[in-house]
Amino acid sequence: VPMVFTSIALAMCKISDTKKLGRISFKTILGFLITSFFALALAGVIGFTIKNLGLFAANVENVAAKAGVASSTNPLLVIVNVIPNNILSVFSKNSEVLAVVFIAVVTGLCINNLGDKIKVLKTVLE
Repeated sequence: VPMVFTSIALAMCKISDTKKLGRISFKTILGFLITSFFALALAGVIGFTIKNLGLFAANVENVAAKAGVASSTNPLLVIVNVIPNNILSVFSKNSEVLAVVFIAVVTGLCINNLGDKIKVLKTVLE
């Protein structure tokens, strides 16, 4: 998580053209969303295939009785959760990579716009 944050934030700092920076920011977030979608689709296909081939030999009734009710998520909720409630808690969880990418992009944009006023933070990230 720290490596993702620093590499994206520093990449945003090094680009001086703001139009190019905006396009790269959009493409970065879009790339992560598309990659996540394809990873979920691939996992679903593999799981469905394994289940239909009979390679999954668990007793579903016993598992369902022990597990209880599963919670479902909304695709819109995934996009809303990109903006975190607590910025520091995002860095302690490996499951919130999209939020880390969002914070890194915003941090890189801020450092780029402030320039020499915030040179210390840029040096710390390097």
